[in-house]
Amino acid sequence: MKWTQLYQFQVDSINAWFDTESDIILMANTAAGKTEAAFLPIISSLAENNGFGSIRVIYVGPLKALINDQFQRLEELCNRTEIPVHRWHGDVDSSKKAKIIKYPSGILLITPESLESLLMKVGQDSRRIFSNLQAIVIDELHVFLDSERGRQLASLINRIDAYRQDLIRARKIGLSATIGDVDIAQKWLAGNHENTPSLIKSSQSNDVELLIKTFIDDSPASSDGDGDEIINNNLISIANHVLTHLNGKTNLVFCNSKTQIEELADNLAQISKQKKLPNQFLVHHGSLSKAFRESVEYELKSDRPCTAICSSTLELGIDIGEVDAVGQIAPPHSVSALKQRMGRSGRREGKPSKLYLYVPVKKCNEKTILPERLYPNLVQGLSLILLMLGQEGIGKWIEPPLLFEKDYSTLIQQILSIIVEKGGIQASNLYKLVSLKHVFGNILPDEFSTILKSLGEYELIEQVEDGDLILGLEGERIVSHYDFFAAFETPKNYEVVSSSGAIGQVEGREGFYQPDSYILLGGKRWKIVDVDERQMKILVEKAKGKKLVQWHGGGGNIHENIRRTMYYILQKKIIPPWLEANSKIVLDWAIQEFHRNNLANNYIVNEGNLLHLFTWTSTRANHTLYLVFRSAGLAASEVTDQGIAITIQKSNFSAIDAKLILKDFMNRHMNPEDLCSSVFSEDIPAVGKHGSYLSSGLKAKAYAAKYIDMDEALKIVKLILKK
Repeated sequence: MKWTQLYQFQVDSINAWFDTESDIILMANTAAGKTEAAFLPIISSLAENNGFGSIRVIYVGPLKALINDQFQRLEELCNRTEIPVHRWHGDVDSSKKAKIIKYPSGILLITPESLESLLMKVGQDSRRIFSNLQAIVIDELHVFLDSERGRQLASLINRIDAYRQDLIRARKIGLSATIGDVDIAQKWLAGNHENTPSLIKSSQSNDVELLIKTFIDDSPASSDGDGDEIINNNLISIANHVLTHLNGKTNLVFCNSKTQIEELADNLAQISKQKKLPNQFLVHHGSLSKAFRESVEYELKSDRPCTAICSSTLELGIDIGEVDAVGQIAPPHSVSALKQRMGRSGRREGKPSKLYLYVPVKKCNEKTILPERLYPNLVQGLSLILLMLGQEGIGKWIEPPLLFEKDYSTLIQQILSIIVEKGGIQASNLYKLVSLKHVFGNILPDEFSTILKSLGEYELIEQVEDGDLILGLEGERIVSHYDFFAAFETPKNYEVVSSSGAIGQVEGREGFYQPDSYILLGGKRWKIVDVDERQMKILVEKAKGKKLVQWHGGGGNIHENIRRTMYYILQKKIIPPWLEANSKIVLDWAIQEFHRNNLANNYIVNEGNLLHLFTWTSTRANHTLYLVFRSAGLAASEVTDQGIAITIQKSNFSAIDAKLILKDFMNRHMNPEDLCSSVFSEDIPAVGKHGSYLSSGLKAKAYAAKYIDMDEALKIVKLILKK
């Protein structure tokens, strides 16, 4: 590790640490030196007494792989100062963890889940272990601002702070490359403290080289005759382009689903074989085994050229060396994700960030419905890029974190964890401990009481004679399970193994996987030899046949600003000159269709037996309008969310009928919980891992807070009713 000079933002960070007492947010591109900017002043502070007698610094990272990377970097930084550096996660030996507890010292690198486990394990001995804690460094801060893990982490930090109320407060430093709303990040980092964290931003920026490459499939659907999979012609075309332009270098190609990752990797393997080329394409996603992922990371760090077809598992700052270019198959759901992924390339000084955005489209015909004839996939991709770069009269923008203010599920986890940590606690003291601003601060005392009552009814907790809350029988069972420490839901999976060892996991569906059938996993084709339903284990061997594995999840909330920018592109007929030929052709088709149907002025369009309401709004607002029509008596099969529109397919249903429903909705001033209950009645979907333990009323509040946006929906309703 060698520096000839520090960057200005690193100097500013050092000055902020020594000259102020505030928390700090450091914003800089990936690999710009944020870790050094945070730790150089901290290590200087610790060097006087080598950091023994207490954990002096907690570093929280979202991934074990990232922690392992930072462990090596910090060991090198701390080598001459003799400051101990420890890591704590599931792969660390228990004897090393016991030593950390007995002789706490130095810098501890840990995930939120492992920090949860640590606090529950040591209980009130946390006061000793963190007695001289000076700093908490949170890497990839943006990941935590609007997620269950972030709310869990904020609560954990608050619990540590509670042990240290009579001591000097540990300062917090957040590191991130992409934050859409700095004010929200500052409030999250400050917690219950009044200080506003200092913001230090790097002025460094990379040049950008990008290409939107559109692939047009105008062929009828066909089978490959090998497992009866439908041939994805566009993905084959994309594979050929990737092979031609990204082969022989180190690259990352991101997909929006694991299924697509596996299919693209298989296409690349088959084409490489046909062309008698070495297969330089690897697979990396969260359903592959740890050993499998680590082998891919090792290859990426080597001097050998290879390209990883990957999910968001490689989006964060894991050190994989120099990346020449980044590919993205179909636009992601956010500007933030696209910017973060593009930033994985161009890390070397003077090198540009390179992005290939591949957009697959199916050529429309007279039978294609109007929303699809606007080619929203391409228009969304262009919208993301214009917002990211600030072009064509569109200002630079990144979506703000979406705050979920009724995350009862994570609150339940924290209630159970605190009871274990304390051995028992009064309800009033428990409420004080979890009432954390900007996290659980909007959960009112009566809601909290209702939650405790529900937990009591389900035997998760019980109250003893002195008033303390302790775990009930069901609570004991829940906290003793290994997955309790994770605030997010973890689906039941079958482990897939071959004679060489573990390959990965596929989602559990009893009876779905049968011997002599095929699966595609890790970019390789496998035949199922045996299925052990009790152990949930699938034994496989290499094969020529294949069948795509389907995983749930994916997608994400699309912000209204992205959809409004899509509208703006079509309305203003924006075709940037730097687009390649196919992208210009398809975008022109979309623009012509937009203006042919006068969509600049028409929000409702009849098309045969279909009625389209063009909303150009967010995922949550669209879902709100979907529920409005459901609450008016339309069946789920009659209302479809098309992304840029809501489509209704119902006999004799007219624009007048739609407007009457929307007008009634606007005039009734219905609250979101009532809207939710009117559609689902008593069968309200549970939100989150522990949401099933809630009363119907709280389930409705949680669902409404997560999936409904009344204000934005009402704005759209007013626009529609004006026309």
